[in-house]
Amino acid sequence: QRDLRKLVPHVLTEFLQGRRPKLSSGQRRADWIYVDDVAEAMIAAATAPGLEGLTLDIGTGALHSVRETVELIRSILKTAIQPDFGALPDRANEIEPAADTTRTRALIGWQSSTPLADGLRHAARWYAEQLCLSSYAWQDRAAAPAR
Repeated sequence: QRDLRKLVPHVLTEFLQGRRPKLSSGQRRADWIYVDDVAEAMIAAATAPGLEGLTLDIGTGALHSVRETVELIRSILKTAIQPDFGALPDRANEIEPAADTTRTRALIGWQSSTPLADGLRHAARWYAEQLCLSSYAWQDRAAAPAR
């Protein structure tokens, strides 16, 4: 996601640049899904016969609050920066749908496979690279080559 107004890109880039992200209360919940899982679902749906005109839910089926997601990002980045929850108003009439993937799994054999923390870790690495912060201290030392 390159739209820096969206939650995950906004929070990642703010933290990575040493700034405190301004956020709503953090109470809203969403069904966060990793982009690679979405791509796999789309390919599976596009290549499955007999699905013309059908609607399929693509998601994890689990809701996570904005606050929980932001705190997970903080943990991944190992930052002491505190997000500014409540700096922005909550959006009115926001719905919180979780995907019901029962039909999707039955028709195309697909289900999300990337846990939220793993997807956020991948996103954090990507944004760090885009910001030329490839040596950012939070990166998993186990993944680094032995010396």
